[in-house]
Amino acid sequence: MTFFRRHLSIAGHFEPGRLEIWSEGLLPFGQQPDDLKKPHTSRPRNPVIAGVFYRPDLGPRQNEILQVLAAAGTMIPFSTIRASLSTDASERTIRNDLVALREAGLVRLQGQGRGARWGLTTTSERGNE
Repeated sequence: MTFFRRHLSIAGHFEPGRLEIWSEGLLPFGQQPDDLKKPHTSRPRNPVIAGVFYRPDLGPRQNEILQVLAAAGTMIPFSTIRASLSTDASERTIRNDLVALREAGLVRLQGQGRGARWGLTTTSERGNE
């Protein structure tokens, strides 16, 4: 499904497990196209939208866990999370990451033991209604 907001110069495309948002506007903050080919600091024009997809305050593995949970769209077991990651981190390391994400209010745990499931928190669970 594709949506367009021509008057805002924003377009997007949805597919299962994937969302693309783009703007044909100018690069922000005086950046030039060649600047993007060199190491540079990310300066999103809309930090709220960017924060949904990437959190610079988290590590790469924690960001990947959030992406796995977002793609799942439902509560999933630890084994599914671990199998979906591109890293060969230990079970303990991944569990520590999940605990840190839960303490940050980004993920929630439902159940315990083998029946436990992990998922993203909702806006109301984060207190941002």
